Amino acid sequence: MTTENLEKAVAKKNLKLVDDLLASIGFGGIQPMGIANIMLEDVRQEEERLRKEEQERAVLEEHQEIEAKPANNDKKHSENGINVQGIDSMLVRLSHCCSPIPGDKIMGYVTKGRGVSVHREDCPNIKAAGKNGMPLIDVSWNTIPDPRKYYDAELEVEGYNRNGLINDILQAINNSAKSLSSINGRVDHNKQAVVTATVGIKNSEHLQRVVDKIKQIPDVYVVKRVIH
Repeated sequence: MTTENLEKAVAKKNLKLVDDLLASIGFGGIQPMGIANIMLEDVRQEEERLRKEEQERAVLEEHQEIEAKPANNDKKHSENGINVQGIDSMLVRLSHCCSPIPGDKIMGYVTKGRGVSVHREDCPNIKAAGKNGMPLIDVSWNTIPDPRKYYDAELEVEGYNRNGLINDILQAINNSAKSLSSINGRVDHNKQAVVTATVGIKNSEHLQRVVDKIKQIPDVYVVKRVIH
């Protein structure tokens, strides 16, 4: 208990003197726990700052990953928002290599035992499938999207590895996306950070808003979608 903390508590309670505060506590007008919370506010803020620094260090220096349980994309076409031409009932899988979202131009092909694999048209894997003689299938997004449905989109962010960069990216995503499934990163010898994040997105317009939000962060150079 320091004089500075006591004076802070006096000010927050709109009192004039420390003695007034102590008298109010003694007569039961002010709860001691409330004063304790005020006096420990700086300690909690410092602990939160250290926690964020440790999280950022783990992501960028030790290559640890913050990850939630991934969504299961192996669903029927009606649940994935995909229409498959000429096929009424077949398993439809949104590919993880390019993670298509509504608004993307898409194509599909039939895989052995795994139904129809749906890719973005610019995905190298869909182009390779066509070159290898696998029949491509016309697929499209439902004209009436499910407003409750979100899709995973993987973004790559490049920027200068300053203190707080990861936290700024996390805040931008949390303020503009539905969810954050995972985030990880690395730093090269030139102190350039590369951060990848998987976020919950409704459609391509929503994705653009998220990208624009991240681009507004100081020291961020590039934000782009990932294709594996």
